[in-house]
Amino acid sequence: MILSLKKPIFNFMLQAFIFVLILFWSCSAGIEDAKNKINFPEKIEWKELLNGLYYCEIENPYHSKIGENRITLVKANPEILNADIYSNTSFDSIKRTAMVWSEDFDLNLVVNAGMYNLSNKYQAEGFLKCQNKINNGRFKESFKMFAFFNPLDREHYKSFEIMDGESEPVEDFIDKYQSCFQSIRMIDCNAKQVVWKPRRIIYSSMCVLANDKNNNIIIAFTRTPLSANQMSNLLLHLPINIRSAMYLEGGP
Repeated sequence: MILSLKKPIFNFMLQAFIFVLILFWSCSAGIEDAKNKINFPEKIEWKELLNGLYYCEIENPYHSKIGENRITLVKANPEILNADIYSNTSFDSIKRTAMVWSEDFDLNLVVNAGMYNLSNKYQAEGFLKCQNKINNGRFKESFKMFAFFNPLDREHYKSFEIMDGESEPVEDFIDKYQSCFQSIRMIDCNAKQVVWKPRRIIYSSMCVLANDKNNNIIIAFTRTPLSANQMSNLLLHLPINIRSAMYLEGGP
C-alpha cells in the first residue's frame, strides 16, 4: 500500500518489502539527552521541484551518533497535485519496489501508507480503502488518525484531509472519499503533541504524514533514528505551521 503523488501527484503504498520495518533501534542509539538544549531551525528554504511540489533537507537538531543527521521534508499542494493510495491488492498483487510503483503508474513520489499486517503483508494493519476498494475493512481502536484522499464530491469536500478520531466525526467521511487509511496520532487536530508513553523508548528511522494550516501535504522522513516524540516535537517547532500529523512507518 503506497501513498503517491502523480502529475497531478501523490501515492501511499501498503507493501512491506518496500520498507521492511520490523527491527528498531534500542534506547542506546546515541540521541542527545532530552535535558540538553535543542536548537530548532528558524527558517525553511523550500526548493520547488515542480508546480505545487517542494523539497528541503534540514539538519537533525537532536544530533544522533547514527546516520547522517538529516531530516527530509516534502510539501505538496493537493489542489494542484493528485494524492492517492495505491495497493497491489487493487491491481495485480505483484510485489513492487517503490521505484517500480513509480515507473508502472507514472508517480512522482511514493511512500508507505502506514503499517502492514505481519500475518498478511498485502493488508494494512488498520482500516484502508484504496480507490473505492477495501483492503482492510476493520478499524483498529488504537489508530485514531485518518487520512482521506480524492472526495467523491469535490465541490463540498477538500481534496485531502487529515482527521482526528478523538474529536472529529471521522465515520461521516469514510464514504465521502475514494481513498482513506488510519494510523497513530502524533499531533492532534489542534496542533498539540500527542505524547507517546511506551514501556521502552524506541529510536528508529521514520516517515510521517502531516498537513499544515493551509492544508498542504507534508511528508517528513529521517534515516537517523529518532523517537516518535522527538519527531512530533521537531515538526511543531519548525516554521511550517503544522496542523496535525500521523505516523506512517519506522525501522532500522
